[in-house]
Parts: sequence; structure tokens; C-alpha cells
Amino acid sequence: PVDAEEARRLFAVAAEKGNHRGMLHLAQALEAAAPPDLDAAAEWYARAAEKGNPEALAALKALARQRRDRDVEASQSKGAAAEAKLEAAAAEDASGGEESGQEEEERQGRAVLLPGTPIALPKARPVISEAPIHSPAAKVRCGLGSLFGRKKR
Repeated sequence: PVDAEEARRLFAVAAEKGNHRGMLHLAQALEAAAPPDLDAAAEWYARAAEKGNPEALAALKALARQRRDRDVEASQSKGAAAEAKLEAAAAEDASGGEESGQEEEERQGRAVLLPGTPIALPKARPVISEAPIHSPAAKVRCGLGSLFGRKKR
């Protein structure tokens, strides 16, 4: 079909019936639409990939990378805007002659964050004990030995 709307409708019919090629083509049509519906495209790519379609899996990965890159760029532009505001405020304060609280913090080497500044935090890793919770070693290690009839040494 030459008509994009008709093609999308036919792909949707095939996709709803469980055809993985229809799911792939529907996702591609949604991604290429003006404006693109990336959430729906990702959903159809995922469904087709679950059915074993390797093209859909590759397209889903590419879409995820594209979104990640876009989010990183947005985060960086927000950071650059915040930095520009900080520099402008510092220049304005410098012309006034008095030191602001923010400049005092900077002078003392403390970090100054403006609202909206992105912060990268390390991922927390769970601590997993080798001993089961109810083992004597775990009770002693937690200081609960005396509660469970075991005396502390």
C-alpha cells in the first residue's frame, strides 16, 4: 500500500493477530511517523522480539541507545545552563564587592549545587552475607546472640 495510514492499519491488524513481522513493521511505521510515537514503537518492537524476531531486538536496542543519548544530552544542557547561571551570578556579585554565601562556600572548597543540577550517584550494591540469618554466626555478628540464648564473649 502506498498510503502510510493504510499500511499502518494493515500492520496493526497483523500485529494484533500475533504476527511478529506485522509487529516489526508497525513499530517501524510508528517510529517513522510525524510526530513519532516512540513509546508505542518500543512496545511493538519488544513484542516482536519476544516472538523471536532478531530485527525487532536490534531495533529495540538501537531505540534504547537513542533515548539514552538524548537523555544524556538533555542532562548536559541543563548542567551547562546551571553553570552559566552560576557564572553570571558570580560576575554580578563580584561587581557588588560583597562576598555572597555561595562565593564563601566556593572559596572554602565546598561544592555548590543549583536547583536542577544533575548529580551522578554511584549505584548501591547489596551486601549479601554467606551465613543464613538464623545461623549462630549471623546472630553474634548482629549483636543478637544474647537475645537468642547465646552469651557474648
